[in-house]
Amino acid sequence: MARLREDGVVVSRQGSGSYVKKQPDMAVLELAPVGSIGDVQRCFEFRAGLEPIAAALAAERWEPADMEKIESAMEALEHCLSIGILGVDEDQSLHEAIADATHNQYYATLQRQLRPHITAGMSITRSLTLRRTGEHIRIVQDEHQSIVKALRKCDA
Repeated sequence: MARLREDGVVVSRQGSGSYVKKQPDMAVLELAPVGSIGDVQRCFEFRAGLEPIAAALAAERWEPADMEKIESAMEALEHCLSIGILGVDEDQSLHEAIADATHNQYYATLQRQLRPHITAGMSITRSLTLRRTGEHIRIVQDEHQSIVKALRKCDA
């Protein structure tokens, strides 16, 4: 409360309580930039809880335009694999298309707000994946394909 008072967000009146004086600056909601491998790991941990639920909702709620976006993103990601480039933007676009298909603005907004953090993690993991065997790369890509197939079948 002391910090909120210092920032001019609340005012306290003895015997009466504390009252919101003004809305906090939206900058307080911004995430700190990725500063370490630990940050990347924590972001992956967070996504591991968030994205499966988003995919399940998307499977139940997608509309034809959503599936077109998802499949287009998957095709772009496949193209990247075929020419041996990272495909980080394409991978992120797939995740965003799935979040959009939930028709829940919180998933879509959060996916976009985490973009810089997710992109940093994807860049690292995809760089490492491209240095491994073709078989390993295919396994990673097949995971994405399995999700898209399940979505197409409305299989949460």
